Amino acid sequence: MSTLNITNIDKTAPTIALAQDTGVVTSPKTVTATISDDESGVSVQKWAYGSQTADYFASNGTTFTGSTFSCENNIVCTVYAKDNAGNEAIKTITISGITDWTFNIAVGYPGYINQTPYPWPTITSTILNPQYGVAVPKDTFIMGTIPAGTWNIIVTGTGLTKLSLGFIDGTKHWVTGYASGVTSSSSTSYSAKVTITSTLTNWGVLFVNGGTANCTVTKIRIYK
Repeated sequence: MSTLNITNIDKTAPTIALAQDTGVVTSPKTVTATISDDESGVSVQKWAYGSQTADYFASNGTTFTGSTFSCENNIVCTVYAKDNAGNEAIKTITISGITDWTFNIAVGYPGYINQTPYPWPTITSTILNPQYGVAVPKDTFIMGTIPAGTWNIIVTGTGLTKLSLGFIDGTKHWVTGYASGVTSSSSTSYSAKVTITSTLTNWGVLFVNGGTANCTVTKIRIYK
């Protein structure tokens, strides 16, 4: 009887080292992921919002090439790597320090005033009919945290004759902090200061059109 010695089996998972831009307050932040595997080599690398397990990435997550990806909010991100032998590894990083967001709005969610809870069906337009509102960011952005404090909000669009806005939390309800007023005569921009009294998790901003005609919101900037 002869025996066969099998060697060079890769049983070692890839290594992952993560770092974020320090001192950067503008969204998005760049995350650097240094992934290596000295045996069979890396075959897959993905990332996702939230604290995820390796199984999650079997059919989820965003594939990235190179060593960087962008995160748009203060939130935990998980990085996943798999080598050519099938060994897997994950590592998380908590993004922090973002205090300046700009969102180009393509799709929002309408909110109806004087109803609790608000209905939130998906729409494909950011046109606000009179007395109706739209929430931003989209579900892909309604995550992470925004610290307590006074925030500057600048809205760009058309027909902004009278706009109200305020922060919403993860339940998509108004929280402390609300501003309303009449825009400039150009009706293309609106600015306000809104104060929130505690850190919000899974946050967003809700607009309500208080004018007599439709308006369109195309961009919002939120910053300290």
